[in-house]
Amino acid sequence: MTGWPDTRSETPIEVRPYWDSRDQLSTSDGIIYKGLRIVMPPSLRKYMLNLIHKSHLGIVKCKQRTREVMYWPGMNADIEVTVRDCSRCAEHQNQNVSEPLMPTKTPDIPYSMVGCDLFNFEGKKYVLLVDYFSKFIDVKELSQETSSDIIEAMKSIFACHGILRRLRSDSWPQFASREFLNFCRPYE
Repeated sequence: MTGWPDTRSETPIEVRPYWDSRDQLSTSDGIIYKGLRIVMPPSLRKYMLNLIHKSHLGIVKCKQRTREVMYWPGMNADIEVTVRDCSRCAEHQNQNVSEPLMPTKTPDIPYSMVGCDLFNFEGKKYVLLVDYFSKFIDVKELSQETSSDIIEAMKSIFACHGILRRLRSDSWPQFASREFLNFCRPYE
C-alpha cells in the first residue's frame, strides 16, 4: 500500500487502528516510526511489555517508559492489563501501602539509632544500614536474603563502627525471625 485511502472504511482492517496516526507515521530501513518512536509489531508487543515491566514499576511509570521509545494502538490498555495481571506485583501490593511518616528525632550520638533495609540492584541482594545521627550509609552484599546472611553482614559493619543501640527496620520477615531476635537479645 502506498499512501492512505481517503476514508477509514477503505483502509485495510489490519492498519485501521493506525488511521488516526497516519500523518505521523514514517518508515526507515523497513522500520515504521510514529514520530521518533518505533511502531511495535504485534508479534513483539508481549515481549516488550514483559521487558518494560521487568522491574515491576506501576502502571504510570510503565506507560512513561513505553511512550518514550515505542508505540502501538491500544498500548495503554495493554500496559494496564500487564501490570494488573502481574502476580509478583499483586503479591507485594499490600506490602507497599504507605504508612504515614513519623518524624524521628535525630539522636545525640553516632550509631545510637540505625535504620536497616534490604534491596536488590542489578540482580544482587544487599542490606543497607544508615546512621540516623550522621546519615552515614553502610551497604553489604548478601549471598541470600536470609536472617543468617543479614546477621553476618551486620557483624562486619559492627566491627567497624561498634554496636548500635537501636535498630529500626521495615517489616521484613528476616528481622522478625527467631534467629535474628536471638542475635539482638544480648545487645538489649
